[in-house]
Order: sequence, then structure tokens, then C-alpha cells
Amino acid sequence: MIGECGDSRRQVAYFGDTVNVTARLQAHCKEVRRALLVSGELLQLLRPAPELIVEALGPTQLRGRATAVDVYAVSRRGTADAGG
Repeated sequence: MIGECGDSRRQVAYFGDTVNVTARLQAHCKEVRRALLVSGELLQLLRPAPELIVEALGPTQLRGRATAVDVYAVSRRGTADAGG
């Protein structure tokens, strides 16, 4: 859901499960030392380009989620992942 908030200074705000999962995946990047993580649900909607490596990290319990999310690390072939 997208809403406009504020009286004197109007801002667009985003709410909902998609935004929450994205924020949790971003935080999880630091924990697993990966530059980019995506959910299995997103991966089902996309066809990764041939120059990308997609590595399954398995079901992961993200904070605030009742069920585990299938998590995948994505990196470019021939480069070291930014996390190390």
C-alpha cells in the first residue's frame, strides 16, 4: 500500500508485507555477508540473466514473519560478492 503522509511536508510512504520482507532481507544481507538477497517468491517471477549466479540459502526465519522465507543470494559471475 502507498500513502501520502504529513501536513506541512508531504511524503509518500510505503506499507505492507512486501516492504517488510524487503527490509528484513536487506538486514539479513549483513548477517550472511552477501550483497543481494531475494525471496523465492520474487525469483519465481523472474528469469535471472545468464551472467548472474543464484544460490539457494534455504528457508530463513526473518524477524516479524510467522513462516520462513526461501532466500537466495544473487551475484554476478566473475566477481567476488561484496560481503566477502
